[in-house]
Amino acid sequence: MKAFRCPVCKKPLSKVEYERALGILGAREEHLIHREKELRAQLRAASARLKAAKQEGIEIERARTKKLLAGKEKDVIRLQERIRQLERGSTPQSEGLEFEDKLAAPKKGVPKGRNPTQGQGRGCSAHRTVRPKGSRHNHLRV
Repeated sequence: MKAFRCPVCKKPLSKVEYERALGILGAREEHLIHREKELRAQLRAASARLKAAKQEGIEIERARTKKLLAGKEKDVIRLQERIRQLERGSTPQSEGLEFEDKLAAPKKGVPKGRNPTQGQGRGCSAHRTVRPKGSRHNHLRV
């Protein structure tokens, strides 16, 4: 064991007593306490980030699941419609034709002579004539 001398009285001291006399021990303890506080703060921050990341992951997964379920609901509705059509023995084309008749039927409150399914146009009377090149016949009015 190496003998240490007190800087003031030159008395032989142990290493711990010598460091205490020099104030090194106190500074070292302060440093360790400060370092421990820093580490605890880092631990709290890391656990807070972990909790936030976990919550964000849960929310992202919920949104993804809702989106998937929305797509599946559309598929279910489409398939239920198809089942209903099969039970009735109809097809989408035939139902479209039936619906067309409903659209073309005169509606209550609409003046007679006006077809509500036709567009109103822009109110101009300009028409374009399309003819094959060099022909006087077979032209179409568009």
